[in-house]
Order: sequence, then structure tokens, then C-alpha cells
Amino acid sequence: MYVLSFIDIFIQKSYQLKGVSRVITKKDIKFEAMEKELLKITLGKLPFSSIFRVTVTSVKPVIAPSYLLFPNTTEQDQIANAKKAYGIK
Repeated sequence: MYVLSFIDIFIQKSYQLKGVSRVITKKDIKFEAMEKELLKITLGKLPFSSIFRVTVTSVKPVIAPSYLLFPNTTEQDQIANAKKAYGIK
């Protein structure tokens, strides 16, 4: 079982994905077709020596504690605070 987390640093919300993973190498018969699709997405700018495939079994939303500690917190508040913290105008 593997766990992956993705976060939007501005709104401070994320998702935790749990699932089973598999590394697909160039020796795998599925590699060429999968690589073709990924090359379309990356406009051919990134080479692939292997592909990490995850079959997601559960998804859990995660939010920053400030949403719980300060119930009136909005996404706009979080964005403003993040921009200030990271020096973004």
C-alpha cells in the first residue's frame, strides 16, 4: 500500500490517495502505449525510463488546521496569507 498526497499551497487543501503501485519499465508490453500518452501531455519534453502506475483504493480530503481553528477562514484568506508568506504579489 502506498500513500500519495497533493496540496494546493495557496488554499491549503489537499488530497491523500492510498493505493497499490507498480513500476512499468521499458521491458513491459504496456510501456510504449503509456509512454506515448505521457509524451503528448509533456509535449515530448520529458524522457521516461519507467512509469509509476497507481491504482487508487481510497481518497481522503485534507485541510489546513486553520480552517478548523478559525471556522470563518475562506480560501481567499488562505490565498492572501500564502502570498504574503511566500512573497508573491
